[in-house]
Amino acid sequence: DNNPTNSATYGRLYNWYTVDDDRGVCMAGWHVPSDEEWKQLEIDIGMDASLVDDFGPRGNNEGNALKTIGTEYWTEARGTNDWGFSAKGVGVRLENGNYNYLKIDGCFWTSTYHEDGKAINRKLVSYYDEIFRDQDSTIRGYSVRCIKD
Repeated sequence: DNNPTNSATYGRLYNWYTVDDDRGVCMAGWHVPSDEEWKQLEIDIGMDASLVDDFGPRGNNEGNALKTIGTEYWTEARGTNDWGFSAKGVGVRLENGNYNYLKIDGCFWTSTYHEDGKAINRKLVSYYDEIFRDQDSTIRGYSVRCIKD
């Protein structure tokens, strides 16, 4: 809801142009993972390799393995945080500038542009166990997770 006090708890939301900016959103020695790097993580967690190229919800319980435990950051307590990823349902900023889906969606940009003003992202949803692979408008505001080079 564009409330500055939320950033301490939920972090910030970025449009994809921030991800693509040469100045880099991540500190030196770190980068925003590509779609391919996300696919490798999903396989490591246990997703069947035949599913990683699909769009939409994929896998079985892999999304829960990335979510924080309990209902402090999600509307439903499905998270197991087995991989220490500690994803929170931080919501999104939509194309019209409105904020939505707090404690429902946790969306993460990849560094991979798709086409027609869209980039690939990953989405965790409170009431789904899977990991969504989507392509959304680059002007939406999503989270960024940096990984070490």
